[in-house]
Amino acid sequence: MKNKARARIGLVELHVTPRAGAPEDKLVALAHAAVTDGAARLRTVLGVLAHAQTQRLDAIVFPGWTLAGETVPKRVLAACGDRVVVLEGVGGLGKRTPKSQYPWSTYVVWRGQIVARCRQLLATAAEASEQNVTHLARELAGPRAFVHPTLGRTGLLVCGEPNVVREHAPSPLPELDTILNPAHTPSRLPAMQRKRAKLAAKGTLFTTANTHDGLTPRAGRARPAARHAAEWFHRGVRGARPERLTLSPGATLCIVELPG
Repeated sequence: MKNKARARIGLVELHVTPRAGAPEDKLVALAHAAVTDGAARLRTVLGVLAHAQTQRLDAIVFPGWTLAGETVPKRVLAACGDRVVVLEGVGGLGKRTPKSQYPWSTYVVWRGQIVARCRQLLATAAEASEQNVTHLARELAGPRAFVHPTLGRTGLLVCGEPNVVREHAPSPLPELDTILNPAHTPSRLPAMQRKRAKLAAKGTLFTTANTHDGLTPRAGRARPAARHAAEWFHRGVRGARPERLTLSPGATLCIVELPG
């Protein structure tokens, strides 16, 4: 199925400011900073959704660690309207277990209802075991996928899950028209860029992440700031930088418009 109309996608960048003396692990430090003040994060998300009402968007993709808690608040479901909205709830930041994988759940909301929910299965190429790849392919053929009148057959990949792709081998995942790939932190690694482009060889992939200030952990090397996160890939090529609308000091809405 090909896109039948001009699609407009909103990619949201939420800015995170890590606290001084953050833990050594960058993910843990930024995740804690993102959801420590859950009420403030909720207000920011509701503000983005309210502004998006004026933008005629088919879908909005929030970065990982969107909200504190493992459920999507009713106020957020109502604010999503008729659009597809991708967001994530952080229910706990303790040690991972094989059963729970990463301690956050990603949701796809459409017409005010949750139509897909999943947990991130892997983050790195080293975690792309045969079992994880098979599990992910099965979910993309079922509970992670849906058909949208403008986006076509659409599927959800979370953060580093594109690492299931090998550069010199066919993709092990089902072919999709649109892939929504929310991430936690931006990746400029050339290998990840190539994998996302490969996944979009016959369609489009959209990704965004939290931007953040520089991170100076108690031990280990400092991490530079990340100021831009929203990207898209179409027919195997990275698209031009999206139009950026600064909604508040903590939120930027980036808009991509595809031809029909």
